[in-house]
Amino acid sequence: MNNPFDDVMKDLADLNPHDERLEVLDQFCQGLQANTHNGVECRLERGYATNLGQEWRVMAKPSSAGGPDYVLLRAHLEPGRRCHLDLYDEELSIIDGSEALAEALKRFARTDDFRTMLWTLVARPPQRP
Repeated sequence: MNNPFDDVMKDLADLNPHDERLEVLDQFCQGLQANTHNGVECRLERGYATNLGQEWRVMAKPSSAGGPDYVLLRAHLEPGRRCHLDLYDEELSIIDGSEALAEALKRFARTDDFRTMLWTLVARPPQRP
């Protein structure tokens, strides 16, 4: 028995799930963990699919103290190359391609706002005897 949708969906198996922009976001997380000496856990979390594309959240939390996850940034990936980057500015940044995304994340990592967010994650009270 033939499915009446086979003719319009037969090419869906060819969809490629690999996306270099996700690799860049993952490298950002790895760099954050490594350069805080694993003081901050970082991971990617799939968010909502919107008219801007698939939302991916860069989530972070302190490694030792536990606590809630903190959304460091959001990246809305469209199929192809374009990305809408939410760095808590007044407007989303529109980025074209993985290299441009990496450069935008490097600029963000140099900002005082980013460093303040990280301080809130790694700061802890002194240990008492």
